[in-house]
Amino acid sequence: AFIGLHEPPLSFVEYEGFCSYLASLDPLVEFVSRTKIKENCIEAFKNHRSTLRDEFRDSNYRFSLTADIWTCNHTSYICVTYHYIDADWKVQKKIIRFCVIKTPHDGFNIYSVMIKTIRFL
Repeated sequence: AFIGLHEPPLSFVEYEGFCSYLASLDPLVEFVSRTKIKENCIEAFKNHRSTLRDEFRDSNYRFSLTADIWTCNHTSYICVTYHYIDADWKVQKKIIRFCVIKTPHDGFNIYSVMIKTIRFL
Protein backbone atom coordinates (compact mmCIF):
# COMPACT_ATOMS: atom_id res chain seq x y z
CA ALA A 1 0.00 0.00 0.00
CA PHE A 2 2.87 2.39 0.81
CA ILE A 3 4.33 2.16 -2.68
CA GLY A 4 0.96 2.67 -4.36
CA LEU A 5 0.11 5.61 -2.11
CA HIS A 6 3.41 7.51 -2.05
CA GLU A 7 4.98 6.29 -5.32
CA PRO A 8 8.61 5.91 -4.24
CA PRO A 9 10.96 4.13 -6.66
CA LEU A 10 10.52 0.37 -6.47
CA SER A 11 14.12 0.01 -5.30
CA PHE A 12 13.04 1.81 -2.10
CA VAL A 13 12.30 -1.59 -0.53
CA GLU A 14 15.99 -2.49 -0.90
CA TYR A 15 17.44 0.71 0.64
CA GLU A 16 19.67 -0.11 3.58
CA GLY A 17 18.05 2.52 5.81
CA PHE A 18 14.54 1.30 5.04
CA CYS A 19 15.49 -2.34 5.67
CA SER A 20 17.15 -1.38 8.98
CA TYR A 21 14.05 0.54 10.00
CA LEU A 22 11.75 -2.40 9.22
CA ALA A 23 14.04 -4.81 11.05
CA SER A 24 13.96 -2.53 14.11
CA LEU A 25 10.15 -2.73 14.09
CA ASP A 26 10.03 -6.49 13.57
CA PRO A 27 13.20 -8.60 13.64
CA LEU A 28 11.33 -11.41 11.85
CA VAL A 29 10.27 -9.24 8.92
CA GLU A 30 10.53 -10.89 5.51
CA PHE A 31 12.07 -8.55 2.94
CA VAL A 32 10.68 -8.31 -0.59
CA SER A 33 12.77 -7.41 -3.64
CA ARG A 34 11.89 -4.64 -6.09
CA THR A 35 11.35 -7.37 -8.70
CA LYS A 36 8.67 -8.99 -6.53
CA ILE A 37 7.06 -5.58 -5.92
CA LYS A 38 6.97 -4.99 -9.69
CA GLU A 39 5.43 -8.41 -10.30
CA ASN A 40 2.78 -7.75 -7.64
CA CYS A 41 1.94 -4.34 -9.16
CA ILE A 42 1.56 -5.80 -12.65
CA GLU A 43 -0.60 -8.65 -11.35
CA ALA A 44 -2.84 -6.23 -9.44
CA PHE A 45 -3.19 -4.10 -12.56
CA LYS A 46 -4.20 -7.11 -14.66
CA ASN A 47 -6.77 -8.10 -12.05
CA HIS A 48 -8.35 -4.63 -12.16
CA ARG A 49 -8.15 -4.13 -15.92
CA SER A 50 -11.80 -4.81 -16.73
CA THR A 51 -13.00 -2.57 -13.90
CA LEU A 52 -10.78 0.20 -15.19
CA ARG A 53 -12.09 -0.23 -18.74
CA ASP A 54 -15.71 -0.06 -17.56
CA GLU A 55 -15.02 3.01 -15.44
CA PHE A 56 -13.29 4.80 -18.28
CA ARG A 57 -15.97 3.88 -20.82
CA ASP A 58 -18.86 4.94 -18.55
CA SER A 59 -17.34 8.25 -17.43
CA ASN A 60 -17.93 11.63 -19.01
CA TYR A 61 -14.85 13.27 -17.51
CA ARG A 62 -12.36 15.26 -19.48
CA PHE A 63 -8.99 13.74 -18.87
CA SER A 64 -5.30 14.20 -19.44
CA LEU A 65 -2.80 11.48 -20.29
CA THR A 66 0.75 11.66 -19.00
CA ALA A 67 3.70 9.37 -19.59
CA ASP A 68 6.80 8.76 -17.50
CA ILE A 69 9.76 6.90 -18.96
CA TRP A 70 12.74 5.49 -17.13
CA THR A 71 15.53 3.03 -17.76
CA CYS A 72 16.71 0.25 -15.48
CA ASN A 73 19.40 -2.27 -16.39
CA HIS A 74 19.34 -1.15 -20.05
CA THR A 75 15.57 -1.71 -20.35
CA SER A 76 13.25 1.27 -20.74
CA TYR A 77 9.76 1.38 -19.29
CA ILE A 78 6.83 3.72 -19.81
CA CYS A 79 3.95 4.30 -17.42
CA VAL A 80 0.84 5.98 -18.87
CA THR A 81 -1.49 7.63 -16.38
CA TYR A 82 -4.83 9.31 -16.90
CA HIS A 83 -5.84 12.21 -14.68
CA TYR A 84 -9.31 13.66 -14.18
CA ILE A 85 -11.46 15.56 -11.70
CA ASP A 86 -14.30 13.45 -10.33
CA ALA A 87 -17.88 14.44 -9.48
CA ASP A 88 -16.72 15.53 -6.00
CA TRP A 89 -14.09 17.84 -7.53
CA LYS A 90 -11.21 15.66 -6.38
CA VAL A 91 -8.24 15.08 -8.63
CA GLN A 92 -7.93 11.41 -9.52
CA LYS A 93 -5.23 9.51 -11.36
CA LYS A 94 -5.04 5.94 -12.58
CA ILE A 95 -2.25 4.01 -14.24
CA ILE A 96 -3.64 2.60 -17.46
CA ARG A 97 -0.51 1.13 -19.01
CA PHE A 98 2.91 -0.02 -17.88
CA CYS A 99 5.18 -1.60 -20.46
CA VAL A 100 8.61 -1.75 -22.05
CA ILE A 101 9.28 1.01 -24.59
CA LYS A 102 11.74 0.77 -27.46
CA THR A 103 14.68 3.11 -27.65
CA PRO A 104 15.16 5.78 -28.69
CA HIS A 105 12.49 7.51 -26.62
CA ASP A 106 11.52 9.63 -29.58
CA GLY A 107 8.12 10.97 -30.57
CA PHE A 108 7.34 7.99 -32.80
CA ASN A 109 7.91 5.35 -30.11
CA ILE A 110 6.01 7.35 -27.48
CA TYR A 111 3.18 7.95 -29.97
CA SER A 112 3.01 4.21 -30.72
CA VAL A 113 2.61 3.37 -27.03
CA MET A 114 -0.02 6.09 -26.54
CA ILE A 115 -2.07 4.86 -29.53
CA LYS A 116 -1.96 1.27 -28.23
CA THR A 117 -3.01 2.60 -24.81
CA ILE A 118 -6.01 4.45 -26.24
CA ARG A 119 -7.05 1.36 -28.19
CA PHE A 120 -6.82 -0.62 -24.95
CA LEU A 121 -9.47 1.63 -23.46
